[in-house]
Amino acid sequence: AVGVAWWASQWLRSKPAAELLARQRQRGAGLPVAVDLLAACLVSGASTSRTLQVVCRCVEPSVQHDLGRVAAAMEVGAAPDEAWSLVRDGDLEPVAAIMRRSAVTGAPAAAQLGTLAVELRARLRAQALADARALGVRTAGPLGVCFLPAFILIGVVPLVASLVQQWF
Repeated sequence: AVGVAWWASQWLRSKPAAELLARQRQRGAGLPVAVDLLAACLVSGASTSRTLQVVCRCVEPSVQHDLGRVAAAMEVGAAPDEAWSLVRDGDLEPVAAIMRRSAVTGAPAAAQLGTLAVELRARLRAQALADARALGVRTAGPLGVCFLPAFILIGVVPLVASLVQQWF
């Protein structure tokens, strides 16, 4: 009973952390798509504020919220450099840096955004491979707990019983 109570308390403590991790992974998975959409809209000649409005309709809510704040700031007259400085999220910081640099220097941002999207996808792929490799390690314990008693009951106990029977 003590073991079950300890396990339940650990599980309940890890649940919010697991939900947060799931949200971060979902956001990370949607980020390359958002960056590609930004690049595509900018290549087509759309303004930055119009691009942000279009992209905000197509991406997941957490990315939509951050990009929507930038779009709203631009709509009320904030300079692009100031509007992009509203981004405080670590995931969107590279996008904001590219867009701020583009606003200050006038250099096109689409190629850099495309490169960033490729890098983000490579990171996601590497993380997925690492998770898949770790899954094998994490399943070894429960499988051992299941198979070890069966091995002892089916293999060791009959052997010991036959040896005991032969001796007596």
